[in-house]
Amino acid sequence: MHTGYPTRGVVSLVLFAAATLTFTRPNAPATHAALIPATASAGCPPAEIFGVHGTGEGPSSTDGTDSPEIKATFSAFATDEQKLGEHGARLEYYAYPTVSFAAYLPVNWPTLRIMIDNYASELEAELEHFSHSCPDTPISLVGYSFGALLINDVLTSYRNEWNYLDAVEFYGDPCWYNPHRDYRGLAQYAATVGLRLGCFSDNAYPFPLVSADGFHFLVQSLCSNKDPICGRGWPLYEIDGQIIAAALCAVYKCPHRSYVGATTSYGAEFLAENAFKHTGGGG
Repeated sequence: MHTGYPTRGVVSLVLFAAATLTFTRPNAPATHAALIPATASAGCPPAEIFGVHGTGEGPSSTDGTDSPEIKATFSAFATDEQKLGEHGARLEYYAYPTVSFAAYLPVNWPTLRIMIDNYASELEAELEHFSHSCPDTPISLVGYSFGALLINDVLTSYRNEWNYLDAVEFYGDPCWYNPHRDYRGLAQYAATVGLRLGCFSDNAYPFPLVSADGFHFLVQSLCSNKDPICGRGWPLYEIDGQIIAAALCAVYKCPHRSYVGATTSYGAEFLAENAFKHTGGGG
């Protein structure tokens, strides 16, 4: 059994073996992403929810289908907010270009880093524009898969946005980490070999490190068992299998694609309970 983190040599051997299993290359970095409203609202809504789609899905310029995970969350949220006596939250999709599962192969991590920088920067610009336009409206975020990775990058790179956030929900986050079993998402493994893909350090995940009296938005991160992207149930000594399973998620019944249903309902409930509280300090 292996101990410690994978070396660069081990990762290199795995990535070339895995690369032979797929011909799909990650999309080139794009120059523009946009917001697509899921619900209409005139003026500033009482709460704003940004949904960030995952790997291999849209909405995007190359995939017009709404993310099943984000769509299911938005649908359940609409019901939950009414149960709580709230109404009028605006739900919006962040439509960045679709990224393939091949992007998770270590050989593609440098390109992935560029894509994360570009798309997260545009997401932050959208958040900043909204928070300036509607400073009294609390913002919540929900991200699945690569969308969770983009949100992580925004949170680690643009701390000024923290004051406007109430809640963050992750599904299948590549930055996921379980210290009790040392299960790690693929982005956490990238950090162990010197390539930061937007994650907080593992001792901070999923919460940013702040002072005792500092503000903290709420975070919930859900990872299905044997999901190779976020790593639950994948011990360190199976890192090679985890990487290969992640690259093949598009062509088999991958646990990473199992979040619609009870998990998204649970996530929507968490968002509905916290999205209207305006616990941030920026309004």
